[in-house]
Amino acid sequence: MKKRNPTTLALVGVLAFGGLAGTGATIDGLRKAQHEQQVTAEADAVTAISQTRASGRESMAADAQDWIEEQIAEATKARDEAITPAEKTLAETKGKVADKETRTKLADAIASAEKQSTIPGIESATTKVIAAEKKVAESHEAWKKAEKERKEAEAAAKRKAEQEAAARASASAYSPASRSASSGSSSQSGTSNNSKSSAGKSSAGKSNSGKSSGGKSNSGSSKPKAPSGGYKSRIAGILSTYGCGGAGISIDDPRMGKGANGTADWYNNTVLIRSGLTGRLNYVVAHECVHLKQYRIYGGNLDALQADMNRIYGGTGFSGLEQNADCVTRRWGISQYHYTTSCGGARGKAAAAIAGGSKP
Repeated sequence: MKKRNPTTLALVGVLAFGGLAGTGATIDGLRKAQHEQQVTAEADAVTAISQTRASGRESMAADAQDWIEEQIAEATKARDEAITPAEKTLAETKGKVADKETRTKLADAIASAEKQSTIPGIESATTKVIAAEKKVAESHEAWKKAEKERKEAEAAAKRKAEQEAAARASASAYSPASRSASSGSSSQSGTSNNSKSSAGKSSAGKSNSGKSSGGKSNSGSSKPKAPSGGYKSRIAGILSTYGCGGAGISIDDPRMGKGANGTADWYNNTVLIRSGLTGRLNYVVAHECVHLKQYRIYGGNLDALQADMNRIYGGTGFSGLEQNADCVTRRWGISQYHYTTSCGGARGKAAAAIAGGSKP
């Protein structure tokens, strides 16, 4: 027999005995009536329980729906909080990113996030928006760095161009090497043919042509005779002989360094020569011609020229350029010198390159 709730049985009992006084029925009849009332009471109890359970399920469903709506609201809020700065980043970085594709991906991520309606969809889209915005920010930083470097390079190039223009425009715009006492013309040597150079070599008895001991230049060609005619014409002839025929000539220019017999004005393709030179004239003019050739071969890049010459010949400043000029003149068969007589190996090869019109 199915176990019954005690309360239900008590209720059934009260109902049963409450009906005994008014019926006058037999004991069997009473038992039958009691049984029927008990069954009816149990059925009523089951119905009540079922209704209670149904009501509970409806309450739980309502609670679940409320929770879902709250979660959607929170996810939507988080999405919107991510989209707002992302849209600002997108607007501010137009044309200012190293990788344009990052902005396209961010725009797509924002558009996709705005269409989502489920909690998983909204949360996933929000994560993508945040990641895409980070990529755009990184690309923007890379662009800013590149822009800074570009502007610095442009500014440096502008400064260099302005400096070079100012140097060319200035009457005294000569390189330190050109202002030095070059061409065997230190302040000790003066202009006398019989005076000593700083290297200890006397210029007395030397011909204007700088004839070598063998009468031949290292390149294998005979040395030309010194041009005849006026002093400036002789200088022009020497310049033409060594590949500087188009250079200008200035005699006793006041801008020439004190005690110098010759100076090269690189910027204006001009040589400045002291008057009265006889025995050293060929060497002085040829040496300054080499300086013009050095400048021309390096396309006016003095830094590169200085670096190469000092690397090959040793020294600092413009020492390498002067030594190279002496080695080139020695290749041309000129035995006079001022800076060096050591012109073998790499030093000789560098001199041959310059003499031939190319970088070492």
